[in-house]
Amino acid sequence: MAARALLFLSLLSPAMDISDPTSVNYGSHLSKDEAESFAAPAPETVQAVNAWLAQHNVTSQTNSPSGDMLRIVVHVDTANALINANYTLSLDPGTNSTVYTTSSYSIPAELQPHIAFVYPTTKVLPAVVSNPKIRVVQALKASNETRSSRSDVPSSCAQITTPQCLQALYNIPSVPATAAGNSLGVSGFSNEVANQTDLQQFLAVLRPDFTSGTFIVQSIDEGADSGLGTLEASLDIQYTTGLATNVHNTFLTVGSQNQDGVSGFLDIINTLLAEKQPPLVLTTSYDFDETFFQENPDIANTLCNAYAQLGSRGTSVLFASGDGGVAGIRPSNTCNADGSFVPTFPSGCPYITSVGSTQGNSPETAAQFSSGGFSNVFARPSYQTAAVEAYLNTLGDTNAGLFNTSGRAYPDVSTQGVNFAVNIAGKFEEVYGTSASSPTFASVVALLNDQRLNAGKAPLGFLNPLLYLNAAAFNDITSGSNPGCNTQGFPASPGWDPCGPDDILLFLTGEEEIEDTCRNIRLEADDLVNQDPAGVGPLVCIPRYSSLPPQQQQRFFDPPPLPRVPDGPPGWKVVSTPISRASAQQRAGRAGRTRPGNCFRLYTERDFQNEEEEQTHPETLRSDLASTVLELSKLSVRNLTLMGALELLNYLAALDDDGILTHLGSVMADFPLGPRLDKHDRKWYWNNYLSGRALQQAEAVRSQLQRTDDGADERKLWQNIRKALVCGFFMQVAHKAGEKDGYLRVKDDQVVSLYPSCGLDSSPEWVGFNELVYSTKGYNRTVTEVRPA
Repeated sequence: MAARALLFLSLLSPAMDISDPTSVNYGSHLSKDEAESFAAPAPETVQAVNAWLAQHNVTSQTNSPSGDMLRIVVHVDTANALINANYTLSLDPGTNSTVYTTSSYSIPAELQPHIAFVYPTTKVLPAVVSNPKIRVVQALKASNETRSSRSDVPSSCAQITTPQCLQALYNIPSVPATAAGNSLGVSGFSNEVANQTDLQQFLAVLRPDFTSGTFIVQSIDEGADSGLGTLEASLDIQYTTGLATNVHNTFLTVGSQNQDGVSGFLDIINTLLAEKQPPLVLTTSYDFDETFFQENPDIANTLCNAYAQLGSRGTSVLFASGDGGVAGIRPSNTCNADGSFVPTFPSGCPYITSVGSTQGNSPETAAQFSSGGFSNVFARPSYQTAAVEAYLNTLGDTNAGLFNTSGRAYPDVSTQGVNFAVNIAGKFEEVYGTSASSPTFASVVALLNDQRLNAGKAPLGFLNPLLYLNAAAFNDITSGSNPGCNTQGFPASPGWDPCGPDDILLFLTGEEEIEDTCRNIRLEADDLVNQDPAGVGPLVCIPRYSSLPPQQQQRFFDPPPLPRVPDGPPGWKVVSTPISRASAQQRAGRAGRTRPGNCFRLYTERDFQNEEEEQTHPETLRSDLASTVLELSKLSVRNLTLMGALELLNYLAALDDDGILTHLGSVMADFPLGPRLDKHDRKWYWNNYLSGRALQQAEAVRSQLQRTDDGADERKLWQNIRKALVCGFFMQVAHKAGEKDGYLRVKDDQVVSLYPSCGLDSSPEWVGFNELVYSTKGYNRTVTEVRPA
């Protein structure tokens, strides 16, 4: 019996909030006591139910941590009296066991506000189903190869799937997880057995780099904890252990002595809710057709609410979607009497992550058996509204009337689910089904949790809001379908993600890097179009920096010449390079102003927190103001307090000791360069290392220099240029130091090196340089050789 929770609806709002990456509360999971307080029945409910039971001399057992589930053991006559029933004993063909059912019942009117459901009554829950298919495979050989790129997927993976195939296909790391407290749970029902010896043999052949993997067993409802390995348990344990390297793994085996009346599905969740630290990921490869729950929605809601409660604690709850396409948990062409599709449960619950199957890798396509569709019990949650509506627009009239267009759509993600090599009782067999996909994705989530925990962050918890906001992080499956019910089912389609082309606003460090990046993007885009003209859309890269003419800068703000979804507002994805933390936050704000967007920072969070400055230094402190001071002095502006600029101009003899403009300073003020370069008495020249655009700019500067200083002597061009450089940059000269590539700066005796991309073909004794930069150490950049007179 389930009592109605007083505040459970109040739990759902914070549960979604702490799972929303855009919320300031993201990751602030509830404690055990906090979650239980939301799920607990009201005091008046407890009093009313206990008084009712007492009238019949019945006492109840609390069967959940929050007290919302009660178990009562009574004679059949008492049960009939309690709810005006007529229980009789019959044989359940699904489980081949005897069960009590009643043709009718009624809960007293005064108790209906307090009781969510009583079970069993008129219907009995069908047997829980796990339905992977198997066949024997040839003996497998151990492989010591490691793969880390989709392009390196071994050719053998076209015939059989192994942990190494999945590591290569999805870039899953093989290095051991290290975070304390990281954990993963695998659900087992129907007396399934995971065997440690089978696992060791599996790892020895398919993960020879990690033969020490193990798991522990937790028995619930007298679940089996020893014996020969069985199909589902072997599959789930071998792939979670074999992929989530070194993550603490628990096999939760649920027996037949259920206390909940629903095949142990509530017992396992209530067991975990009672723990102070439940596993951070729970994968289950068992499910039901949703038909029973359509007739018993209160049971469906009670189970779904339990998953929501576990998710609010920080556990990612995953279920395989089923293996019947649109026909439910098993393939069928009969389906419902009206021909409509059969959804699966718990995949329809909005608070779990449903995992479907794909197959192949060139390309990866939807697996035909993979269950997917729309719930008839649960409405569509807001986190998937945009994605589902976009798909329905693409689908059009296909399958019209055969599914609930407003229902919760599933699956949420899909991974490989075909030809998995599994060691079952000492024999390798080939397995396929969404039962293989859910453990695979659970392993990825467990490894992501490891990274987060090591960084001092909370585990991922309920995943779906994060997944739908970051659909671009996934491979888009655009071909295949899931047939059933005498139809081709739902076709995969491009764009099963937030609609409309996105814009990427990329912040870089300077115009040279901006132009180089645009050129590389155009080349890559051209290659993609040549490879797949029909599958690759248009792409435009628009540079913007201050020295561009105004009309070219305006292109940045014009509507892009790309097809958009009708009425689709422009949106940004922002990519940012290192700057101050305040500037980084300001740039991130440009994503999501008009619709959801993302900001990707091309540096680590540690550098962001520890290396970057809190605020950007004011422009006047970062810039060379010598040109400004020189111009002001020529305009007879006095009272200048910019000491750094004044000091430099005095060193260059552009200002005298009283700050008065000299004749040389007057000449320098007419040059189109900074004062250090203005003092060059030769015109600018190019060399073979400059880009085409840089040459054009240099030519413009040279022409202006030529107009400004017509009498320059060209006979000793390079010697004069070097003299001018040393004269202008006399504080930026260095000579060879003791170490092999070291140079000692004359100004401050700091040892630096020549920049790796320096164009000099030797290491001269003396050099002049334009700037000093730091990465792993100090470097002189933009260097020329200096020969002392």
